[in-house]
This record gives sequence, structure tokens and C-alpha cells, in this order.
Amino acid sequence: MNDNEHLTEVAVQYERWREAAEGVVNLGWETHDIVEEEAAHLTRAVICGHIAVADLRHGVQYASALDVEAVKRYGSDITTGEERVERTARRIMHHSGRTALSAVKTSSKRVTMQVKYTSHKQGYGRISL
Repeated sequence: MNDNEHLTEVAVQYERWREAAEGVVNLGWETHDIVEEEAAHLTRAVICGHIAVADLRHGVQYASALDVEAVKRYGSDITTGEERVERTARRIMHHSGRTALSAVKTSSKRVTMQVKYTSHKQGYGRISL
């Protein structure tokens, strides 16, 4: 990549990733906290059947490639340099997807997550008087 080229805005085209990255860059949100929130969102989407595990896996591969491109261009420190929102969004996409995939990549993990999600959704474990 030559010095005059910029990253193609890919991650910020999606409102969810753009808002998360802007929060980190402009409002001081913690990247780790945002990654955990977004990973939980992706995990629920898989458990509810809105996203297939294979699609999540492909998304993680794509986000990883985007993150690698940004690292080659600017280095791994997303707190300095140009195009911080795009670079941060790419990093959040990559790490959120990887975390979610780790939680649901096997059928036994998906069953466990389904039970936890269903139990939480139905309020099991709460005492009602």
C-alpha cells in the first residue's frame, strides 16, 4: 500500500460498528467492554438463529483480514494515527466476532448457551414473592 492511499471505509459503513468505534475514539469508552457487549450480541444472534455459525466464522475471517490490513498500514496501536474510527471499528469487529465464535463454535457450547439464554430470558433463578 502506498503512503497516499487510505483504508477503504468498510467497518464504519455499518451503524453498529461505527457507533461503537466512535464511542471508543471520541468518548473514551473501553474497547474491551465494547468487544464484550458486541460479542454477547453476536452470540445471542447465533443462539436465536439469526446468524449461522458458518456465517459468523466467515465474518470473523473477513474482519481479521480487514484488521490485518489496518495493522500493516498503521501499526497495531489504534489509539494514534489517522483513520482511527475505521481502524477501531475493524478491531472491534474482529475481536467481537472471535469472542462470539469461541462461545458457539461447537454444538455442545451452543446447547449450553441456549439453555443459559432461555433460562435468563424466562427469569429462572429469580425468586418471586
